Amino acid sequence: RRRRRTSARLRFERKSVRAARRRSSRRPVAKRAARARADSGMEDDAFPQEDIETIAKNAIVGTLGDCAYNAKKVGDWTNSMTDTILKELQGLNRPFKYVVTTIIMQKNGAGMDTGAAMHWDANKDGLVCIPWENAEMHVVLTIYGVSLNVDNVGDEED
Repeated sequence: RRRRRTSARLRFERKSVRAARRRSSRRPVAKRAARARADSGMEDDAFPQEDIETIAKNAIVGTLGDCAYNAKKVGDWTNSMTDTILKELQGLNRPFKYVVTTIIMQKNGAGMDTGAAMHWDANKDGLVCIPWENAEMHVVLTIYGVSLNVDNVGDEED
C-alpha cells in the first residue's frame, strides 16, 4: 500500500510540476522583453537573441516537457511549438521576418547532421538554434530573423 500511495503522490506531484511549467511558459515573454528593451535603450534594429532563446526554450518545455516519443503526435508538437513561437515573436514588435524550423527525432542511435548557409547583413539579421533532448527524443529548433530595415545602398552612392 505504501508503494501505491507513494507512486500516486509522485504522479500527482509530476502533474503539478508540468502544469506549473505550462502556466509559466504561457506568460508573454514578449511584453517583458519589450519593457526591458525600453528600459535599457536597446535599438529596435538589433536581433533580439536573448528574447528569442527564452521564447524558444519556453515553447519546447511547455509543449514537450517530460513526454515520451510518439510518432503520431510529432506533427502536432511541431505545429504547436512553431505557432507558439511565432505568436510570441510577433508580440516583440520588432522589424523582422522570422522563419521557424523544428526537428523532432526519436533517440534510437541514428545520427543526424544539419546545416544552414545564409547571405545576409550580419549586423542586423541573426539566428538562434536550440538543441534540446529528454530520455526519448532529440529536438533541434532553429529561428531565423531577417531585418525589414534595409539600408538603401543606391541612395548612398549619389
